[in-house]
Amino acid sequence: MQQLESVKQITKLEAECKRLRLFILEKLSVLTTSAKMKGKVEMWGNNDMEMRRREMIPSRDLIFRKNPRRAL
Repeated sequence: MQQLESVKQITKLEAECKRLRLFILEKLSVLTTSAKMKGKVEMWGNNDMEMRRREMIPSRDLIFRKNPRRAL
C-alpha cells in the first residue's frame, strides 16, 4: 500500500516538474523575444541619430572640384 502511495506521489511530483519546466521555457522565450525587440529598437534609434548627424553636417559629403573655367 505504501509503495502505491509513493508511486502516486512521484507521478504527481514529475507532473509538477514538467509544468514548471514548461513555465520557465515560456518565460525565457518571452524574455528572449523582448531582448531582441529592444535590440531592434536601439538599432533603429542609432540609425535615426546617424541620419540626423548627416543632416546637421552637410559639408562633410561635399565634393570639391577644380574650377573648369580656369586654365591649367
